[in-house]
Amino acid sequence: MPRERAVLFIDGSNWYHGVKSLGLSSSFHYPNLAAKLAGDAEVLAIRYYIGEVRGDLGMRRSQNKFLKKIRAQGVHITMGRIEKNLANPKKNPAQRELLKLLPKIKPRLSAEDWRHLSAITTTQFTYYTEKRVDVNIAVDMVTGAANDAYDTAYLLSADGDFIPAVNAVRTRGKTVIAASTRHGHELSRAVDGFVLLSRTWLSGLRAQNFTFTSGATDKMYSLNLA
Repeated sequence: MPRERAVLFIDGSNWYHGVKSLGLSSSFHYPNLAAKLAGDAEVLAIRYYIGEVRGDLGMRRSQNKFLKKIRAQGVHITMGRIEKNLANPKKNPAQRELLKLLPKIKPRLSAEDWRHLSAITTTQFTYYTEKRVDVNIAVDMVTGAANDAYDTAYLLSADGDFIPAVNAVRTRGKTVIAASTRHGHELSRAVDGFVLLSRTWLSGLRAQNFTFTSGATDKMYSLNLA
């Protein structure tokens, strides 16, 4: 009987923040992580999706260093982009709430504190959003299922936005297992199985526990989902 074929899809940002909440970095030995998740299945590919850092030289170097390390493990990387945005103070709930509160607390504030807090209500704060990362994951999952490129998709994410893609994959007779350090209540109800990752589960999978040899996992580059 042929072995089950598995592909690991990693939502890089979701994964990074999830392991960070456990006090860990995202420097793992990903082939061993995939093998632990997939059990007896043959892991055909590990695919990592992340927004490309631009502008900030230090952050860009840090990201490139990390991506170089996981490429050496045979991980296929798909880049989206990161967009810089300015928040509209009138649409920011926290700033609107502060604006309502200020007249009530003004008698208890010094003139300097009043000026500082008033300035906050009109400040345009910078925030960043990823673009095309979730879309790339969804497209690759669905395309791979349609082309019979795998039997089981392992999705490292707790993001409920993937539910439509999960449903599309499952209607094609494929299995979807999600795994995350977070509970992902909505996503967990849509998938075939959900693995809640803890520090104990992840122990022994840290990158520093392994030595990488170039080309050892080159077969993971060969999977064409299209």
